[in-house]
Amino acid sequence: MTRTLEALQTRLRTEGAPLLPAGLAIAVVIAWAATGGGYESQPALSGGYEPDPWYLGALGLIGLLCASAFGVGRVRLSRWATIACGALIAYVAWSFLSVLWAHDQGTAFLGSDRALVYLAAFATFAILPWTSWTARGALAFFVGGIGAMSVVTAIRVAVLGDPSSLYLSERLAYPLGYYNADAALFMTAAVTAVALSAQRSGTAALRVGGLLVATVCLQLAVLSESRGWLFTAPIVLALMLLLVPGRLRLLAFALLPAAATAAIAPVLLRLYGRASPGGTPLTQPRLSHVLHQQGSHAVRAMLIADVALSVVAALAVALDRRVRLSRSAHRRANRIAAGVALAAALAAV
Repeated sequence: MTRTLEALQTRLRTEGAPLLPAGLAIAVVIAWAATGGGYESQPALSGGYEPDPWYLGALGLIGLLCASAFGVGRVRLSRWATIACGALIAYVAWSFLSVLWAHDQGTAFLGSDRALVYLAAFATFAILPWTSWTARGALAFFVGGIGAMSVVTAIRVAVLGDPSSLYLSERLAYPLGYYNADAALFMTAAVTAVALSAQRSGTAALRVGGLLVATVCLQLAVLSESRGWLFTAPIVLALMLLLVPGRLRLLAFALLPAAATAAIAPVLLRLYGRASPGGTPLTQPRLSHVLHQQGSHAVRAMLIADVALSVVAALAVALDRRVRLSRSAHRRANRIAAGVALAAALAAV
């Protein structure tokens, strides 16, 4: 234990420079996501969209970019990072230029400010001297933060006597205030968690925990009833399989949260069906009662599925540590996974 801590401290001193600015930037994103209390309790969109959390976080992100650039000294970007930053800079410049002919110049200027902050966040991560270890650490922090938020969301869905503030048009809209945004947030965390869990370098407990977070987030994405998420999910899966190393292992690990979610999908989808029969929402207080009842059923089903997933995930991680494919078998497996990725993309189209 002492040697492990000493090794960790040494690694933090030698490679850990990006973790502080990256951790602060991720903390801003998580704080933005947690600023809302639901749609009805905050009529405008939450998720950092309101002025107070937005301006504070924006100043923090721009300050982080300046501090990171000063701390790094000589910035070295790869060719693709340079192209990406240049394209985003051009977009932000065009956005500010469009204020001159915009019908609502105030709204156009506010949108340009947001684009500038997104550029600052992107550039901060682009200029940091990443290693594979620090990159995984930053991603794990993001997954842990959104994972904690997903657990809080599930608890609120189950226990609130009047959960109407969690929903918009009978679709889960907590914590961001909009069901499409909620599905995107939870799906981002689920994809990242699966990618991390599929790496053999992680500890067994963290890999199992990552799959559990991915499952909870995926189940909440289904509760969001987002049609946009439904059509983009296969494309995201295809990109994962094409870009992340170890395609067959990644596909196998991705199927675990998908299976645990598919097994209880009828219960998750029933919430919207019962709360809006025939597309017509129920009237209060009947709607509150149905949302509470069906939400409690959904979370109980989630709990059962997640416990079963944890057991299967632990067995999968243990098996993955013992099974080693030959180089030729590994290449064949990657080709199979690439074929699955192509099929998923075609299915989405």
